[in-house]
Amino acid sequence: HLTSELDSETGELTMSLYFPSLPVGAVGGGTGYRMQKEALGMLRCGADGPGDKAELAGIIAAFALALDVSTSSAISNDTFTASHMRLAHAC
Repeated sequence: HLTSELDSETGELTMSLYFPSLPVGAVGGGTGYRMQKEALGMLRCGADGPGDKAELAGIIAAFALALDVSTSSAISNDTFTASHMRLAHAC
């Protein structure tokens, strides 16, 4: 759930993203495979430390928020459809 709040005095825009459930893991399952270990290592989430799961969830949430901000910006300035058509990514 994406929310935004504009402070009328400062012009500051605050956006937040709420995930009611975001199951992630940095240990076990497919994380033992070489490529998955390498990817977790690149994100600095592969040391099996106690904060790895929370760190990975934070990275996923930050990426999702950035994607939502980018999409919202493209829709608000009417470039979303044009860019998809230009790049042949139309549905």
